[in-house]
Amino acid sequence: MTAVKVRRFAETFCDAENEVWRKVFTERDHRALRKIIRGLGRFYAGGIDIQIKRGRKPDSWFEEDAPGFLERVVKRELRGFRAAENEFVLYTSSAGRNGRAGTLSWRLSGRITGESLVIVGLCRACPTCGGVGHAAGSTCGECSGDRWKHTQGLQLDAESELSQAPFEVVSVPTDEVSLPLFAHLESGGL
Repeated sequence: MTAVKVRRFAETFCDAENEVWRKVFTERDHRALRKIIRGLGRFYAGGIDIQIKRGRKPDSWFEEDAPGFLERVVKRELRGFRAAENEFVLYTSSAGRNGRAGTLSWRLSGRITGESLVIVGLCRACPTCGGVGHAAGSTCGECSGDRWKHTQGLQLDAESELSQAPFEVVSVPTDEVSLPLFAHLESGGL
């Protein structure tokens, strides 16, 4: 039952964030956009800063430039998750339009309290080693071989009950960058 609840939460979260990204390129009113972005706060514990921003744009940008940007936006996609009695971890691809968009690049850890689920920590796949844990033949100096770079909130404890929880595959990435990290998750890694 917990896995079903976590998957439903994750899919709702991904859908909400993808809608926000669509609004980033279609909403003309900057104040309305800020309110839409703050709406994602319902998925996060306090203290997590939502990293979606857009500067003010002239009206001409929406007619001339926004349609092209909107076509290039890659949606956040749930790749897999682990669920235990009181905690969960989601593995997703990036949303947005940067060079790593679409790759397996986020680990979002969360807490379960009764019927409430909330994201409490964010890690990004290490930008130096690409989530493989080593670079140039030795342990990665940036992530110390952990494959993830903690960015905000609580860090996932390697000894947590999640280390014993099965990895539920939702969508296998197809890009070369994501495959080693995804294989690590499938073999039991966090």
